[in-house]
Amino acid sequence: MPSTRPSEDAPDGGSPAANDIVLVKDESTASHNGLYTVTTVGDGSHAYVLTRHIAMDVTGEFMGALVVVENNGAANNNSMWLCTYASAATV
Repeated sequence: MPSTRPSEDAPDGGSPAANDIVLVKDESTASHNGLYTVTTVGDGSHAYVLTRHIAMDVTGEFMGALVVVENNGAANNNSMWLCTYASAATV
C-alpha cells in the first residue's frame, strides 16, 4: 500500500526505517488495517511505501487472535493491540 505520508507525517510521529514493521489501524477503509513492512522510507518529498507484512497478508491469517506490541511512537508507545476476527477478513 503506497502511503501518502511524507516523512514529517510519519506513522504516530515515529521515524520508521526500512524493513520496520508498522501497525496500521483506524483506517476509514477497514481492509487497509493490519501489519505492514516499511518498503521505502519517506523523505519529505516522497511518501512512505508500506507493504503488507507476511504475518497478515492473506485472509486466513486474520482468523483467531494476533497480539501486536508497540514500543515506539507518540500516541501508541508501550501499548498492546489484540486483533480478533471470527470470520474471513477482506485483505
